[in-house]
Amino acid sequence: EFYDDDLPLLLLGSHAPAAILDEELVGQKFYGLLQACGTPSSDHDQMLKRSARPAMSLLKYLVLEWKEYADGQPMPQQQQQPDDKLNPFAYALCCLSLSQLQLMNLEMHIEGDKRGGAMTDACRVICLVCARHYDDHDNTAAPLPLEALLPTSHARKRFGHWLAGQATVAERKAMQSVENSAAKVAARELLTALEGNSESSEEEEDSDEEEDDDDD
Repeated sequence: EFYDDDLPLLLLGSHAPAAILDEELVGQKFYGLLQACGTPSSDHDQMLKRSARPAMSLLKYLVLEWKEYADGQPMPQQQQQPDDKLNPFAYALCCLSLSQLQLMNLEMHIEGDKRGGAMTDACRVICLVCARHYDDHDNTAAPLPLEALLPTSHARKRFGHWLAGQATVAERKAMQSVENSAAKVAARELLTALEGNSESSEEEEDSDEEEDDDDD
């Protein structure tokens, strides 16, 4: 059985709040699963350690395929999580901040690192995190744009090829919803900026009219 503090500790190791705040854990070094996914090779430039591939595969299994067991047997489907509800590992991952998620070094998995990368598993994790991310301050839904996890255009292009050719229908729909959400946010920001400029122009016009009246 996992407790609330266990899952962030599993994912983040010494970066987890529990490792920083718990007096019994302070000063100890813990290696989290996300760090294992993204640790660069010490001998090969721009590559990951060989252990990054199985680490990413394990992460993908935990957040997307893990099922609850009781007495060594899978629980009946009706007693498990509904399809639209994240399992505990997925929920813990989707509640992390962007800086914490960046520990996975997803771009190096996507860019085609054949030594330590796990592109397909990383792409599936990206679909989950982008679509189901939660704000780490108030725990409200806050989808992440793809650019946040994959800043380079080359990585996004490779992800796009995977999405078009290998992703499931559900994964494509999830990423489409992320794009729609990002477009709405951009539209709101543009509208706010235009309204701000309009108000500023009106204030300047009013000020000019007052100066003209004073001159008269």
